Amino acid sequence: MKTTYRSTTSLLTNPTSGQMPKYQSKAGDPELQRSFRGHKNTVTSVCFSSNMKYCLSGAKDGVIEAWNFKPQSRPFEFVGHKAPIHKVIYHPTGKFIASASSDETVILWTNAVNYQKEIIKSHSAPIRAIDFSKDGSMLLTGSDDKTLKTWNLKQRKIKGRDRIFATFSSSILGHTNWIRSAQFSPDARLIVSGSDDKTVKLWDIAKKKNLNSFVDHLDIVRDVRFHPDGTCVASGSNDCTIKLWDLRSKRLLQHYDAHDGPINQISFHPNGKYLISASDDNTAKIWDIRMGNILFTLYGHEDAVSAINFSECGDYFATGGEDTIVNVWKSNLDSNKETETLEDVSGLVSIGGMRETTIRPNIDTYLVDREDAKSISGTKKSPSKPRLHTQNSTHSGLMPGQNMKSDRTRSDIAGGKYQYNDFIMKTPEDEFYSKPSKVECIPDTAFSKQHLDNVPHEISSTVSKIVNQLDILSNTLQLLDQRITANESQAKDAIRFFRELNQKDAEKIGEVQRASEDFHLTPTHQ
Repeated sequence: MKTTYRSTTSLLTNPTSGQMPKYQSKAGDPELQRSFRGHKNTVTSVCFSSNMKYCLSGAKDGVIEAWNFKPQSRPFEFVGHKAPIHKVIYHPTGKFIASASSDETVILWTNAVNYQKEIIKSHSAPIRAIDFSKDGSMLLTGSDDKTLKTWNLKQRKIKGRDRIFATFSSSILGHTNWIRSAQFSPDARLIVSGSDDKTVKLWDIAKKKNLNSFVDHLDIVRDVRFHPDGTCVASGSNDCTIKLWDLRSKRLLQHYDAHDGPINQISFHPNGKYLISASDDNTAKIWDIRMGNILFTLYGHEDAVSAINFSECGDYFATGGEDTIVNVWKSNLDSNKETETLEDVSGLVSIGGMRETTIRPNIDTYLVDREDAKSISGTKKSPSKPRLHTQNSTHSGLMPGQNMKSDRTRSDIAGGKYQYNDFIMKTPEDEFYSKPSKVECIPDTAFSKQHLDNVPHEISSTVSKIVNQLDILSNTLQLLDQRITANESQAKDAIRFFRELNQKDAEKIGEVQRASEDFHLTPTHQ
C-alpha cells in the first residue's frame, strides 16, 4: 500500500537576508536547508562547527571546504594534502581542524582563512580514521598499516596566534587488515575500531589491551561509533547491516538489515535516541533505536551517499555524496538534550503503527555553487515541492492509539514481519526499498487489512499486539529448541569422546599390566 503526499514548499526568506532558505514540510519531517557544490570528487567526510556558522567537508579531490551558511559568502578552502581526504573533524574548542589522507599524513589546521598547519607523519599507509578526545587533549589515528596511534595535544600561542602540536603517545596493534574507522569513548578511556578484517574491536587505552572483538559482520566494517552514554557501540558494514553491541554484557543488542548497498557512515544523535546512516544505495536513513525501527529514508543525492554526521546539538545533519554535493538538513527530531541510555530498551518489543517516510527534495532549489556564491544574492530559483511517500507498516513505532504529529492517514495494516531472537531486533526486508515506485507492505500474518476494515482501531491494535506477541513466543521457543538440540548433540559428542578416551586408557593399562607380568615371569640366570 502506498500513499503519496505533497507538502507546501517555498523559500521562506530572501537569500540576501543571510538566513538559510528552507521549505515547509509536515511536522517532524527532516527539511533540506542548503546544498553546496564545489568539490571535484566524492565527498568523504562532513561535520559542523560548534557555533553552527560553517559546515566542513573533505573529499577525494584532496581539498577541505568550509561552507559559510550566509548565502552571499564564499566558502574558503584548506589546501595541503596531496591525495584523497578520508576524514575531517573539528577540535572541541573549534579553534582547530584535523584531516586524514591517503598521503599518509594528518594535518592539524588553525581554523582561520590565513591558516597555519602542523603535519603529522608516522603511519606507513593511508590514514582513514581520526578523532579528538572530548576534552581535546588527545588525538587518535588509524591507518591501512593496521595500527592505531594516540597523540597528546598541547596548545600555545605563537606570535599571537593559537597553534596546536602533537606528541606521540602510544601505538596499538591487533587488526589484521586496514583500519577504516576509530573513535574515543566519551570518557576517553576506551577506543573502538572497525576494520577490513570484518571485526569491531574494543581497546583499553591505558593498558593498550584488546578488551573484546565483535565478529558478527560478514564483510568490511566501514564505520564505528560510541553511543553518547558510552555503554554501547554501533557499526556499519559492507554487508549492508547496522549492529549495536552492549559493552558491559558484550552482547549484540540490535541488528538492522538496513540498506540495499554497503553502509559508508553512521552517526548518533546527541540525545542517544536516533541514528543516521549513509549508503551506496543512494539513500540516507534515520533510525529510532529505542523502538528499533526506521523513521525516514532521504533521497537527496543522485549517487552513493558517502558521508553523514549530526551537528553537536543534533538540530541539523549533513550528507555528502559521490555526486560531489554537500546537503545540510534540519533534523526536526526530539531536541531533548538529555542523553537516553539503551539499558532499558535493549529488550524492548513495541507493537504499533509505524510509517517510514521517503523525502525527495528538489536539490536545485537549495543549491549553492562555490564559484557563484558571491552573486547568489541576485538570484532566486522557483521552489519545487518535494514528494513525500509514506509507507505503512506494523514494525515497532508508535504505541497503539498514539497519534502521529501529522494529518496523514493512520496506519491500518495489522500484519507484518517482526523477528525477535535473543534480544536482537531485526528489521524486516519488506520495509526497505531502493525505488519509491516499489513502496509496499506485504503482511505476513493471517490478520491483514481486509479482515480488519470494519473493526475499531483499539481492537485491531490489541489483536495485532497479541498476534505479534505470539509470533515472538513462537520464535523464542524455536530458538530454545535449537539450543537444546545443540546442547544435546554436544553432550552426546562429549560422552562419546570420554568413552573412547576411557577405552584407550583401559587398553594402555592392560598393556602395562601384561608387560609387568611378563617381567616377573622371566627367569634369571646366575
